[in-house]
Amino acid sequence: EKNASDYQILSLKIENPNLAKVEAKLKNGSKISYEISTSHGATIFNSIIIIACLDLLGKDLNKGLTSLKTLAAQGGRGKTFEMEIDGKKITIIDDTYNASVLSMLAGINHAMNLKKTLGKKRVVAALGDMRELGEKSVELHEKVANYLIASQVDFAVLAGSEMTKAAKILPQNHYKTFPDSAAASLAIKDLLQDGDILYLKGSRGSTMEKLIEKLTNQTSAH
Repeated sequence: EKNASDYQILSLKIENPNLAKVEAKLKNGSKISYEISTSHGATIFNSIIIIACLDLLGKDLNKGLTSLKTLAAQGGRGKTFEMEIDGKKITIIDDTYNASVLSMLAGINHAMNLKKTLGKKRVVAALGDMRELGEKSVELHEKVANYLIASQVDFAVLAGSEMTKAAKILPQNHYKTFPDSAAASLAIKDLLQDGDILYLKGSRGSTMEKLIEKLTNQTSAH
């Protein structure tokens, strides 16, 4: 995006949670424009790699660009949708399938960018433990907690023992901790406000999708 390279994203504009317009440069210097069915920066950046592969292999670039517009994110992997819960309109980013430190930071950043783009009031980050991090687990969970502060995430719902330990460095009244996702799922509805973006992520074993299941069982998605 920033360095002059053979294939480069020149500009991108987020139209809505599931659509971005991108202008890019090809190796031969020509410019192309395309739409992609996501607002997640990491996925948009990956799209230029796809375009480079298609171009270098001599494949049909237009067909590939058309596919990007219809390539919907799957549940657990960034699927974004709106719900109405007790009269409150909530935008949900379901990124629950798995988690590493880098993907969690990227996801939080995406949610905060979406808040600005859509003019939303708050981002509520519901984060579960990242498993199998060994002796660096405490340090890496604290890195996520520090990123919540630096990014000015409005409220955090933290599930699991590691996230609970890391929460101690967060400002009071900006978070709530739970022993696991099942306990968090019982409280999530009451922690949400009208206009919130709810971003959810955790390792597979943290089962953060339980929060979405609880919400969708009580209401219907739009």
